[in-house]
Amino acid sequence: MIYIGIDPGITGAIAINDGKIKIYSMPTIAILKTKNKRDYDISKIVKIIEKYKWNEVFVIVEEGGVMPKEGRVSSYKTGRGLGIIEGIVSALQLPFVKVKPCTWKREMLKDCAGDNPKGKAILQAERLFPEVSLYRTERCKKPDHNFADALLLMEYGRRIYYEKS
Repeated sequence: MIYIGIDPGITGAIAINDGKIKIYSMPTIAILKTKNKRDYDISKIVKIIEKYKWNEVFVIVEEGGVMPKEGRVSSYKTGRGLGIIEGIVSALQLPFVKVKPCTWKREMLKDCAGDNPKGKAILQAERLFPEVSLYRTERCKKPDHNFADALLLMEYGRRIYYEKS
C-alpha cells in the first residue's frame, strides 16, 4: 500500500510512502508581471501523483476551513488549493479522504508537549521520520512545518486505513 499525505496550501507539501519516504514542496510557478506571487503548477502536481495510479494507493488531504478573522482572499486561496488537489486525485481515480487539521493533529500530536502546534508537528515528524529532511533547501535554517504536516497526514492515513481494514 502506498500512502500520500497532502498539505494543499500554496506553501504546502506532498509526502509519499511507497516503501521509501519522499517529500516534495507543493509545485508552484511564478505569476507573470507580479513580484513574488506564485500559483499552483497543476501539471507538476499531476506528475508527482499519477505515477502511483496503478498501485494500491490511499491519499490523505488536509481539509482546511475558514479561520476566525481570516480574510476573503486567504479563505479563497485555501479552498482553491483543496479543490485543485481534489480534482487531480479524483481524475486519477485514487481513493482519498479529507481530514480536518484538528482531527489528525489530535491523534498525531497527542504525545508532544508544548503550545506551539507547528513546533509540535516538526518535533513529531522528526521522531517518526528521522531519515527525512524537513528543510526545503540546504540553505534553510529551520525545518518547514508544511513538510512535517504532510508527513504526519501520510502517517495518520496509514494508521486509520489499517484500523478500518
